[in-house]
Amino acid sequence: MAELDIFEQAPKRWFDYGGDSEVLLLYAGKEVLTRIRNKAAEIAAKTGGDFNAISIRLIGRYAVKGWRKKSDHDHPGLTIKGEPIPYSGESLDMLMRRSNEFSDFINRKCADADSFRTAAEVNIDDIAEGLFSEEIAVGGVENDSKNV
Repeated sequence: MAELDIFEQAPKRWFDYGGDSEVLLLYAGKEVLTRIRNKAAEIAAKTGGDFNAISIRLIGRYAVKGWRKKSDHDHPGLTIKGEPIPYSGESLDMLMRRSNEFSDFINRKCADADSFRTAAEVNIDDIAEGLFSEEIAVGGVENDSKNV
């Protein structure tokens, strides 16, 4: 028999991300992913931006709530060429656009209900407030399509 998960609110939890790093993710169910797709299409039509680049940015902004080193929570836990990458909207956007490994991990994990089965649930509306603004979704997207 298949066990299905339907959450009243979106669960949030830390996921291992290679070695000593972990990423804090918020579950993105079907309703949220549909809202993200619809908003990305609307913004792409309005601005001429790339739909996929906008979608990737919105998914990242919704689902990723932080990252850190497991053994030292004061260290961001992610590095590029040995340089620490502190969690911020800008660094998140850059990783979602430029790192296939990172964006694939986020896309796969944030929609996997089974992975969130034991996580604490949080109010989706509190998290999504302001998420779908054009400034967040489009910022730098026109240039992104050339870099992807």
